Amino acid sequence: RFLEDLQGSKKKKVVTERAETFDEYAGPEGWAHVKVLGEGGRTLADFHLGKSAGWPDSFARVQQDGKEVVVRAYNLSATDARLSADAWTEARLWPGLTLPDVERIDVHQRDEKSVLSFVREEKPKEPEEGEEGETPPEGEPETEKVWKMVAPKQGDPERFKIEGLVRTFTGMRFAAIAAQSTGEAEDARFGFAQPAYRVAVFGAKPSENEDAPQHVLLVGDPVPGATEDETTDRVYVRRAND
Repeated sequence: RFLEDLQGSKKKKVVTERAETFDEYAGPEGWAHVKVLGEGGRTLADFHLGKSAGWPDSFARVQQDGKEVVVRAYNLSATDARLSADAWTEARLWPGLTLPDVERIDVHQRDEKSVLSFVREEKPKEPEEGEEGETPPEGEPETEKVWKMVAPKQGDPERFKIEGLVRTFTGMRFAAIAAQSTGEAEDARFGFAQPAYRVAVFGAKPSENEDAPQHVLLVGDPVPGATEDETTDRVYVRRAND
């Protein structure tokens, strides 16, 4: 989409040719340098993108007649060239995973020294009021899936709470990349040597002999604030074996 917007962008007018005023049209982090290369390394576009000039326009610094000028460009958004990883990559930790895919979730709790475990079981569909003894209308399923707590004790959990937990897991997105390697030093630094929580999600078993979780999240230490007194609601997490 960014390349399509770039292809369709148009110069509306020259804003300034005075180099000393260029920074007035840059974003908070300065100009974003955009360079598009084609086959053989040929430069197809080379310019600097600044702040918004009111949607759908932005300020751009380009070469014109051998010198740099700032122009107002149509159909080009400065926010589309944000210099952050989550603007260009899949930020979901579990792309494609949705609530109906999850058949079981285990939450291993370090401090509580216990495991919360919920499974989704299939059972005969209960008739609605006034339908007792009647067979379900043709085409309607005769069974339904319900959540059951199996650890630390057997029980019927509140459906909206367990589904809220699963949705939190499946919809989780990263806020920032804290490190790009793993090892003993990283485990100690981020709290993964003994994670506060280990959340394991299981899908439908491929066969009766397989009972391995498809997705495992390790929850480490809280992310420290900018100052000693500042607290944050962020924590370090890592996908197991990743």
